[in-house]
Amino acid sequence: MFKELQVTLYDIFGYLLPGAIILIALVLLFWSLFWPSVPLALWGDLPALATIGLVFFAYLAGHLGQGIGNLMEKLPNVKRIREIDLSLSVLYITHPHADHLDDVETALEEKFRPLGLYYQTYDWEDVKKREKKELAYKINDFLRLQGKVPLRTYAGSAELKSWAYTPQVAEKHFGDATYVNNSSLFFVYKWKDFKIAIAGDLESDGMAGMVGTKEVQVAARGTYILVPPHHGHKNGFPTEWVEKIGKPHVSIISVQERDKSVDSRYNSSDFANGVPFGGETRYSLTTRTDGNILVTMWFDANGKATWSFESF
Repeated sequence: MFKELQVTLYDIFGYLLPGAIILIALVLLFWSLFWPSVPLALWGDLPALATIGLVFFAYLAGHLGQGIGNLMEKLPNVKRIREIDLSLSVLYITHPHADHLDDVETALEEKFRPLGLYYQTYDWEDVKKREKKELAYKINDFLRLQGKVPLRTYAGSAELKSWAYTPQVAEKHFGDATYVNNSSLFFVYKWKDFKIAIAGDLESDGMAGMVGTKEVQVAARGTYILVPPHHGHKNGFPTEWVEKIGKPHVSIISVQERDKSVDSRYNSSDFANGVPFGGETRYSLTTRTDGNILVTMWFDANGKATWSFESF
């Protein structure tokens, strides 16, 4: 019942009211341009059917307005990302939440389609029911992608290892409410001695289990870049990471602009060694404050791992 109430409030304040404002603004614009001498009555004594129609069109206008706003926000970044020559061999999906499938539509395009996919199998109807109804289509798009791209693992010249609780095990150990997050794939990518660790949306209890695993400790030790669990939230902070694995050079946190919940401990010399960025030493970078982040890594003439950071 509470979930249904949340959906209703989102429909009202997220779509209906903004849509009503858009409709009123359009009416005022057309009136001022074409019929300024005619008295304007925005509401008046409308029949019930006409009122229902206006409410419906306001709701649609709210959806349209949000979609256009999202598109305008993304266009410059999408253009820059597509200018970067990043061909995908295998696309790994940490877990099927809509914010981790945000650009699945691009992967459906033949030009950007990966050669393979790697993911865990879920009860997809259950996963869709847990999403906001306006985002459930991303699960459907991901299922379409599964039909176009084979399931396979990375087989390149570097090394990529992953660990995960199965959805069934995660639900048993961590509960129904968090099983999707806590069944996230945890990766360590290694090229020579350069390592990146990616922790999906594991929450504190799931992350503690990973960090407490000897095999994970050995594989992740010496991590250069950590992509922290659960968007850097406090309820995913890996409290034993430094003790059992060691400090990364930097944490790169993917977090939405409206999300103010990044744990401040990531931005500390107690947790990371720090890297030069924008003329200062940074211990964490976030997409909220730094925008899209491109990391370029190479080995110099002396065989030393080197990297540069670009934000746009």
